[in-house]
Amino acid sequence: MIICLYISLFIIHFTTGCNLSNEQKRIEVTQYTGGSVLLACSCDDPKSTVNTFTWDIYNGKQWMNVFEHDTFKGRLKLFIEKSPGNLSLLIPDLREEDKGLFRCMTEPNSFTDVSLTVQGCHLVQTQIDEVTGYLGESVVLPCSCTEPLAKPDKIKWKFYIKKENYEEIYPSEHSERYKNRCKLLNQTNPGNLSLQLSSLTKEDVGYYQCFLSSVKFAQVKLYVEEKPQVHIMYSSTYQPLQQTHELTQQPENKITHQTHNTTLYVFILIAAFASILIFLVFNSCRGEGDKHTKVESDAPEPAREPENEDEAVFSGVFYVNQHLNI
Repeated sequence: MIICLYISLFIIHFTTGCNLSNEQKRIEVTQYTGGSVLLACSCDDPKSTVNTFTWDIYNGKQWMNVFEHDTFKGRLKLFIEKSPGNLSLLIPDLREEDKGLFRCMTEPNSFTDVSLTVQGCHLVQTQIDEVTGYLGESVVLPCSCTEPLAKPDKIKWKFYIKKENYEEIYPSEHSERYKNRCKLLNQTNPGNLSLQLSSLTKEDVGYYQCFLSSVKFAQVKLYVEEKPQVHIMYSSTYQPLQQTHELTQQPENKITHQTHNTTLYVFILIAAFASILIFLVFNSCRGEGDKHTKVESDAPEPAREPENEDEAVFSGVFYVNQHLNI
């Protein structure tokens, strides 16, 4: 019974085939010229397989197989060999004419539509640019797309000769004069179409054309002059150095001045202290002298012999009284 059930489920799965993930839906995709785009289409079940499927493009009147379209010849890639349920389509090296409505279809009523928009390069310039270069050096002639990621199908740089005649200088160097002197500056930015011209000469003066098509081009006028000489003004260079030197010396002079003032103050203090000390010593010595003089003056004078008797009596009385008062 279980074996019969497994067989029935296998038959149902085989008969249903691939059910598309975005069945009967439209997907909008926008990409830039020069890049790649993946038009997605796959089965709900990655293990599902399909017997037949097609990728068509609508040309305004009817659906047409993209693998039979001359525009896409040699540029399309599928992934069904590695993943049976992945029916996506890869279109590299996009061009503006690749835009349109695409359809991935497995059965008449099982399909997914993808609307592809391809934005091309439209030049930024609206008037003639003027560029000045110097003899022996390099110069860049500007030219770029409005969309930085948009890469044009082809790009040419031309030099105007006379009477509306131009000679191509990039990528084909028709003139020996421009050989190995032209380089396009778009390694990292596809929309940058500027041209670098090296080893400038007087003969390089004139009009140049950044050419995409007969209706897409830009013009640049180049002037070539002598390289201006640079005069070195030593005075202007020396003055800031002198000012810097003066600014550097100012702190040193200030420190020296402060040290001198400090020394002077110390000397004055020492002199004042010495003067005071001398004054005190002098006063001390003078005081001792006055005291000694006073002591000597207070000492009794030696007695002298009285000249007569009355004087002797008076002297004795005076002596007694003096000692009594003491």
